[in-house]
Amino acid sequence: MMKNKLMAIATAICMTAMISVTVLPVSAADSHWFPDINTAFGAEGEYTLTATGEDGITYDAYTYNFDSTIEDISSGIVAYSESVKELGYDVSTLKCTGTQYRAMAYEIDGLRVEFALYLSEYDGDGSLDADEVASWKIILVVPQDLDFTLGCGASDVVDGQSVCAGCGGTGICSGCGGSGHIGLFLSRETCPNCNGNGICSVCEGEGSY
Repeated sequence: MMKNKLMAIATAICMTAMISVTVLPVSAADSHWFPDINTAFGAEGEYTLTATGEDGITYDAYTYNFDSTIEDISSGIVAYSESVKELGYDVSTLKCTGTQYRAMAYEIDGLRVEFALYLSEYDGDGSLDADEVASWKIILVVPQDLDFTLGCGASDVVDGQSVCAGCGGTGICSGCGGSGHIGLFLSRETCPNCNGNGICSVCEGEGSY
C-alpha cells in the first residue's frame, strides 16, 4: 500500500514544473475502467508524469486546475465517489498530508487510485467560506493497469462502459444521422463514414465500448 507516498512525489513535481509529454491511454479488454474526474468538477486534466511506486506498479499522474467553491467541490466528490462505487471500487478517505485539503482513495483488485485536492489560490482573508470561489488543484494518480482515458468521465458511462465519442451513445452514424446518405437531390451520395448502413463506425452501433 503506498500510504500516499507516491502522491507526495507527484505533488512535489507538479508544484515545481509541468511536463509536456503525450501519453497514449492504456486500454485492455479485461481491465477495470476508471472514470475521469472532469465531469464532476468541470476541469480538464493534463498528463503530468509517470512513476513507479514501492509496490512495483507504474502510475500516471494528472493535474486539474479549476475555480470553484467548497460547497460545489464537496458535492462533486460525493457524486463522483458514488459513481466509482457503482463500478465496484472501494472508496476511502485518506489522512491529508502537507497542503492537501482533501484526499481520497479508490481501490479494486489491488489497484489503487489516489486523489488529492489542494487550494491553489485564495484572495480572501482568514478562513474560506463554503460559497466563496477560489482556485483549486487536483492531483489524480492512476495505475497504468487500469483503463483510464482523459475526458471520459463518470457521466460518460452506460452499464460500466464508456459512451462512444463518435455517436454520443446513440449508435447512429454522426455523418448522416442514420440515413446512410449525405447531400440532397442530385448531390446525394452514400455516406463515407458508414458506407450507407447508417450505423456508427466507431462502436459499430453499440453506443459504447
